[in-house]
Amino acid sequence: MNKPTRVALILAPLAVALAYPAGAWFLGRRVEANFAGQYEKLEQQGVLKVVSRDYQRGLFDAVETVSFELAPAMKSALLMGMKGAVPGDAPVDPGLRFTVRSTIQHGPLPGGKTFAAALVHSELVLGAEAQAEVKKVLGDAKPLELVTRYAFLGGGRSELSSPAFKTSFRTEKGENVQLAWDGLKAEMEFGAKLRHYTMQVNVPRLEASDDKGTRMLVSGLRFSGEGQRLLGEDSQMYSGRSQFDMDEVSLKLAEQADKTFLLQKLNYSIDMPAKDGFIDLSAKMGAEVVKVAAQDYGPVHYDFSLRHLQVAAADTLQRKASELYANPANMTAAANSRVMLAALQEPMIELLKHQPEFRIDRLQFRNQHGEALLTGALKLDGAKPEDFASPMLLMGKVNMQADLKLPAAMAVSFMTAGKPAAEEDEAQAAARTDMALQQVEAFVAQGYLERQGELVQARFALSNGAMTLNDKPFGPGAH
Repeated sequence: MNKPTRVALILAPLAVALAYPAGAWFLGRRVEANFAGQYEKLEQQGVLKVVSRDYQRGLFDAVETVSFELAPAMKSALLMGMKGAVPGDAPVDPGLRFTVRSTIQHGPLPGGKTFAAALVHSELVLGAEAQAEVKKVLGDAKPLELVTRYAFLGGGRSELSSPAFKTSFRTEKGENVQLAWDGLKAEMEFGAKLRHYTMQVNVPRLEASDDKGTRMLVSGLRFSGEGQRLLGEDSQMYSGRSQFDMDEVSLKLAEQADKTFLLQKLNYSIDMPAKDGFIDLSAKMGAEVVKVAAQDYGPVHYDFSLRHLQVAAADTLQRKASELYANPANMTAAANSRVMLAALQEPMIELLKHQPEFRIDRLQFRNQHGEALLTGALKLDGAKPEDFASPMLLMGKVNMQADLKLPAAMAVSFMTAGKPAAEEDEAQAAARTDMALQQVEAFVAQGYLERQGELVQARFALSNGAMTLNDKPFGPGAH
């Protein structure tokens, strides 16, 4: 063996030994920067806010601790809903804060098990009291765990899981409650800088019940989706599709049959293809069974679409709205409408210049009287930039059509709804029903409604500032 060969054999392991720490150090810097960028994008969405972040980076690994809380606008909206407060006036609730700790192993061979830029294990940080309570139920298992593998060229794969459990506890009122959770599994693959993603979520069952017969059930929840970012890295505009399904949501209150609720075979799908700088959004929602007490309104379908949305204008509108909602001062009752209208007027006008169209492709439901069906469309027809300076000119460009078909008895029930039966006797209720029926028949006689057996049908249109009902002039100025 010649001398150069011997030298090379000696130096090769040394080079590898030196290169690996250097590679790990380099990948560690990239991972830290990548995390910072992710949190910045997360805050741009206006849902969560990063309160604090501590990143301790070593040569081969790192530990990060991040505390989040709801963004000001989201927190204000949540507290308003819970307490009936005015947006912006609700006090800050420290209970809305949570902390995540991540253990990061740098590549190229993190943990010696995979070939990747980094392997990250993340978990919720619980206080001592909460941790003790969770341990009673889950033992040594973690309530929520996220494992993410980052690829060398950016992007990666995340797996979120929560273990199944069954437990029981006694409420302050002495009621014994049973709680069953079949776990959660979620997977997400994402490209560098989240340019594209695919996602799947599966939640088999959550059930709560008590000894008196009250029961709440959510079962068979499934979600899948995919998206592709359409513009630059700051954009939240994606094309793609998503599908949400649920087998059942039900609530039964003990000894209160009039407050039971049952929803079965729920589905919700969104398709957002993009072409030539425009998006056509199509959404379909439906449920086979929608029961409230003894009344079944199913099957229920609501299909709508937003067509010809200019991507750049929609992106500007979305980003400006997010910036406004990030400031809690804009959420007060006094400032909300004024600030929002002023700030969003320009991007909204730009979006409307491209004449998008909103369509109700199908709104269908039923009750004891039969089935109702509504379809419709709304758009600005031939609007010009100068039209937006004058509400009267703009109204002249509104083009709207709607078709409604429903049983006459259902129409009468809608017209007489709202007065509690306890406040009137049978004769008064019958008189109100007769009056409503006479009004329906009068509209039929005038040609504003068409009768088809037990059904009545109406076609409403607004075009060039004039309204028609079943092709007859209707409303102010009609003759």
